[in-house]
Amino acid sequence: MKSINCPHGHGSMKINNAFKKTKFRGVDITLPVETYVCPECGFEAGTIESAAAIQTALADIYRAKKGLLTGEKIK
Repeated sequence: MKSINCPHGHGSMKINNAFKKTKFRGVDITLPVETYVCPECGFEAGTIESAAAIQTALADIYRAKKGLLTGEKIK
């Protein structure tokens, strides 16, 4: 498991899985996100892998809401 330290010097950050709401191309979307959160100051950070997962989820949820094929169905 990857470990990330708070950039404010508070030590190790904890993984937090949550759902975030956003608007993408005029469509309201709720998607799962994995971030690291500092338990002391609340600073949130992600990894390259978590950013890629968020982009994939965002695109798939948007496509599904618009009646388009998701990435998995395209494959």
